[in-house]
Amino acid sequence: MRYVYRLDSMNKNQFAVGRFAMRCCVADSVPLAILVETDTPEQWQNDMYVVALGTIEKRNFDGKSVLAIDAKSIDTRKVPTNPYVHGNPYFRN
Repeated sequence: MRYVYRLDSMNKNQFAVGRFAMRCCVADSVPLAILVETDTPEQWQNDMYVVALGTIEKRNFDGKSVLAIDAKSIDTRKVPTNPYVHGNPYFRN
C-alpha cells in the first residue's frame, strides 16, 4: 500500500506509488517508489493510498532504467495510521 504522486516528466498514463522507509527515526527516512502505468490514470489522485497489481517490467524514465508496474488492477486503501515502513532490526546490511 502506497500513496500516489506524479512528476511533470511522467506520461499521462503514469504515476508513482511511494512510501517512506525509516530505519531509526523520522530524520533518517527515505522515500521508496515504483512507477505505475495504467489505462485509467485519471481515477487515481495524488495522495490517495492504493495497491497496484500487475506485471513488473523495465522502463526508461528520465534517461534511467526503472522498474514499473503494468497495472492490471488498482484498489484504494485507507490512509495508514503510520505512514512509514520500518526496517527489521534482525537483518543487517
